[in-house]
Amino acid sequence: MNQSQSESVSTRDSGGLESRRIRLPGGGAGYALGPEGSVNLAMVKAWLDRPDRLAESGGEILKTDRGTLVVRRPVEFAGRAVECVVKFQRYDRRPADRLRGLFALRAVSGFRQAFHLLNAGIPTPRALLAVEQRGGFRYPQSLLITEYIPDSIHLYGYLRDYLDPICPSFARIKHSLAAQVASVFLGLDKLGRRHRDAKPSNWLVQTTPDGPRLWLIDLDGIRAKGLSASVVSDGLAQLASKLLWSPILYRTDYFRVFQSCFESDPKNHREWKSRFGRTARLAVARRVQTLAETMLSQPGHLRQGQVHA
Repeated sequence: MNQSQSESVSTRDSGGLESRRIRLPGGGAGYALGPEGSVNLAMVKAWLDRPDRLAESGGEILKTDRGTLVVRRPVEFAGRAVECVVKFQRYDRRPADRLRGLFALRAVSGFRQAFHLLNAGIPTPRALLAVEQRGGFRYPQSLLITEYIPDSIHLYGYLRDYLDPICPSFARIKHSLAAQVASVFLGLDKLGRRHRDAKPSNWLVQTTPDGPRLWLIDLDGIRAKGLSASVVSDGLAQLASKLLWSPILYRTDYFRVFQSCFESDPKNHREWKSRFGRTARLAVARRVQTLAETMLSQPGHLRQGQVHA
């Protein structure tokens, strides 16, 4: 279970702080939370120039893949050491990536999404800073700093390693998680947004004295709802398709999420059972598709019982 000993800034909302436009010395622009001087911009510029420095002075690499580096480390914010997650991205896999500099990158959009979600009461780590360098002859790159959620683990690991069926509170915990999942999808629907990548690794489960608390992370997949038929159905189908391997989740658990959604929506209350059936079939179809794609991309390398997320 991940733990943090650093002093944390409240992650419940923006704490009354406003975001402001910033510019880095030598190029780069974006947004930062709080008044001028809350974050050391010279240090941010140094990290963009040498992302390997992120792993220094207490940095812990969480992910590195295809031009992306994610590090957990303390960051000086408003005069305090705050445990944060820093995500660096550089788009340089192919020459055409230079064209990405003509458009906004994911860091700034993630910063804005976090603000909108927090203001709407949707739990997501608070974004402290987002900067982008693009244009000219350089490959575009970006940096996003968000608060770290202590005592947390992604939903995959929580279901696999920490939720024990013999625990007296087993059923209560699953009820709580179901209600929180429903609350997030309903909140997104109310905002006119949907999550295209609501897989379990994009949810954190934080252990608190009051029970598990869900956080939505990695907001790259959130888009305007558009003509999407149902944010709840589509999001739950995607989430469920990645959890069908779990022996501790039953049909009634998914059923409970739908009940939590449609009991608060009298207009759709009559049809939620039929919509649940369609969603269940869609989840199975997506699971089969994922397995097929994995088998085709990795012939001869599948082990018995291997789980594909």
